Amino acid sequence: MRAAIDVGGDTDTVAAVTGGLAGAYHGMGAILTRWTEPLHVPLPSFDGRVLHRTDLVDLAHHLDSEIALD
Repeated sequence: MRAAIDVGGDTDTVAAVTGGLAGAYHGMGAILTRWTEPLHVPLPSFDGRVLHRTDLVDLAHHLDSEIALD
């Protein structure tokens, strides 16, 4: 992960893609909690609503179940 980010360029996108691929390959259990606890995603135009780690994990499970049905 660090090597991918250290290459430079659009590091937030590189980190997101690399992390997504690593998570898909190794599974959610391999992602350290200390890396996911600080996650928060502000939602523009939603009165300051913020998605936290648990919301994002729930969304990932929902999306995974939708894909499995296809």
